Amino acid sequence: MRESEFTKPKYTLIINGEAKITKKDFFELNRLAKEYKEKHPQDDVKVVPNKELDEANIKLQRIDMLENQVKELEASLATKAAPKPEPKKETKPAAKKEVKKVVPAKKPLKKTKAPAVKAKEKKPLKK
Repeated sequence: MRESEFTKPKYTLIINGEAKITKKDFFELNRLAKEYKEKHPQDDVKVVPNKELDEANIKLQRIDMLENQVKELEASLATKAAPKPEPKKETKPAAKKEVKKVVPAKKPLKKTKAPAVKAKEKKPLKK
């Protein structure tokens, strides 16, 4: 059976950030808060409407959801930014081509008349 707005507690006593007591009667919760504060003056004691608590819980849930999204995005960025090993390309060894060595033809030397001149010089002169 679902709680109606009339039976649902409307206020919560919070001590040091923890919800301790929830009741419909605000004045009774205030009285309990004062009594607790007298016994424990160092503690933080508040009486808060449940509507505020509900709104705060919704905000906390949104924050948690956004934090999870940020973590997922950071993880995906890290994986994309990480250096990927390049795939090794397997190449087939190429067939060796036979290279024919072409030897240039020797050019014939030009004959000059220089040896004939030398012969004349070698002849002794007669006096």
